[in-house]
Amino acid sequence: MDVKFVTIDTKIGKRTEPIYNKDSFPFEKFTFMPVCYGHGKGYYNVPCAFDIESTTIMYNDNPIGFMYIWQFCLIDTVCMGRTWEEFVEFIDLLREKLELSNMKQLVIYVHYLPFEFQFFRNFLKIDKIFAKDKRNVIKASTQGIEFRCSYALSNMSLDKFCKNTKNCVYQKMSGDDFDYKKVRTPSTLLNNDELGYCYCDVRGLCECLQEKLEDDTIASIPMTSTGYLRRDVRQAMGTNSKNRERMLKSQLNETLYIMCKHASRGGNTHANPLYSTEILDGVKSKDKKSSYPASMMLDLYPMSKFIQIGRTENILEYTSEYACLMDMAFYNIQVKSLKIIPYIPKAKCYKVLGARIDNGRIISAQEIRMVITDIDFNIILEQYDISMSNIECTSLYISKYGHLSKEFRLKLSEYFVKKCELENGDKYVYGKFKNKINAFFGMMLTDICNGEVLYNESSETPWSNSDIDIPDALNRYYNSRNAFLSYQHGIWVTANARKALQDGLNIVREDVVYCDTDSVKYIDYDGIYDKAFYALNESIKERCENSDVQAFGIVDGHKKAYLGIWENDGVYDKFVTMGAKKYAYLVDGKPDLHITVAGLSKEKGAKYLDTIGGIEAFKKGTVIPKSHSGRTYATYNDVTKPYILNLNGEEIMTASNIAVLDCEYTFGLSSEYDTYLEELARLIKFNC
Repeated sequence: MDVKFVTIDTKIGKRTEPIYNKDSFPFEKFTFMPVCYGHGKGYYNVPCAFDIESTTIMYNDNPIGFMYIWQFCLIDTVCMGRTWEEFVEFIDLLREKLELSNMKQLVIYVHYLPFEFQFFRNFLKIDKIFAKDKRNVIKASTQGIEFRCSYALSNMSLDKFCKNTKNCVYQKMSGDDFDYKKVRTPSTLLNNDELGYCYCDVRGLCECLQEKLEDDTIASIPMTSTGYLRRDVRQAMGTNSKNRERMLKSQLNETLYIMCKHASRGGNTHANPLYSTEILDGVKSKDKKSSYPASMMLDLYPMSKFIQIGRTENILEYTSEYACLMDMAFYNIQVKSLKIIPYIPKAKCYKVLGARIDNGRIISAQEIRMVITDIDFNIILEQYDISMSNIECTSLYISKYGHLSKEFRLKLSEYFVKKCELENGDKYVYGKFKNKINAFFGMMLTDICNGEVLYNESSETPWSNSDIDIPDALNRYYNSRNAFLSYQHGIWVTANARKALQDGLNIVREDVVYCDTDSVKYIDYDGIYDKAFYALNESIKERCENSDVQAFGIVDGHKKAYLGIWENDGVYDKFVTMGAKKYAYLVDGKPDLHITVAGLSKEKGAKYLDTIGGIEAFKKGTVIPKSHSGRTYATYNDVTKPYILNLNGEEIMTASNIAVLDCEYTFGLSSEYDTYLEELARLIKFNC
């Protein structure tokens, strides 16, 4: 590319900006960039970003992707190129002009590094990678340059990252206007809007990164969004030496760690089979305010070393007093009602015999075996008909209950109180505190035993996981001075939150329509459940008021916002669900449909359904064509070295790549769930 100019409509008006190529890039402008130090090396302490745009085609009947433009921004100066040959030459120039080495590095951020890494990995000598899982690269080093993932840093799309950065002028432009489906090659002439789109992707990202550098250096900035919070909480808990002593005294051995992994479970998300697929009028919704933070602030956790208990005939004497980790067998178990949300997920049972299943939940079974907490056990006894003689505990560990560290809860309270103060104020600062509060749970349930992700660039199957040596991993975790959290506490966060949700479900019983982690949607035409929710909220408020750490914030200077209370989330004019993470509704008398369907674009999917019948079209068999679904799937093509792709006479240097294809979405039910709903309808019809 020759030196060009692009005109962009920014937040502060239209601006005409230069675009450089590898030969015209003004390296001399960056001769005296500041350097910071950390991890035994120096880093240029400046924002820097890289991005590519790619096209997917069918080539010899196989989908492949190739890059047709790359863009790079150093602070405020953008360079673009059209080929990988140009990119490699530019990287070499960067190393030379900036005198990069293993001791003085340039960090280049990429928004979702796993994508770009798959395209450029064959063109650069990769010295070292850090990945959370196969292909999920967080950091990659190559001869004086360190690529990092800014999506992991922000936990936001680039569009949202830019919108939530106060001084970001070059906002991400619309991908719909850009038209990703258009086939472009390195020789395709790009118009001003297309170049502007590419320009903003890296210039805007650098502006976002510049804001991050106001409080950190490139050396100190965390790799992930939870890293900020982890650092703050570690410092707070470090002010009390008893926190580390308690963590070490209650450390897990291999058996306990494996039991915790089995007992780990997320939120309770399910539909009442009585109402599944039915369009209902006037469905009410209640949301529990900050459910996980409320659980961490108010509830009890295993705070002492787990002690193994020998075989016991009376399990209830322990589950009524202690935090219990239990390997359980249930025989001839049956839900008390077919018209509620069944609690036991088949996926969490390691043995299931003779079971009837409601969309993945156990309705009845001859035998199931699972590892659970005392909280789960008490909910199961409440929901299922089962004799104590048909319950067997094959392994039981108990710990004394107590509140989480006061320093931990004080930090949580600090963020929650600040968020409430900003609720109707500065949205940027509010967003920061909201993100940190949401990160508390992610930090709590981070796995403490992970194998290494291995990368072999010379293999056609470049990714693998090393075996996990659990005893060694546990030793490394507990011996690390940076360790400050107990893994078992994360298991109890979700267990306590499920119990809190169950309190709401127990109010509405068979009138529940749908639940999802911290919300209950139910039928209540006469307001008969209002008093019960009011009483439940009063008890929660009392717990908040009596907490040794402030468990409420102040909104608008006077209104108390209590952690964990049930708030009205409105009344849906019409509501229909087809199971977990699959529902649609109309609200506020407006004709526009709203949908939540895992894997389907909320906006595009709803707009298409509106054109073919609206909520009536939200049913089994409806097909959302790929042009309207917003749904894609990726095909990874791995090779060991670059090669030439000949496309209509144009020779394109390419290598490993990702082909991104649109796909349609068909509404459906699993055959097992479909059969169960038919059986339930017959049972209800004949009053069985």
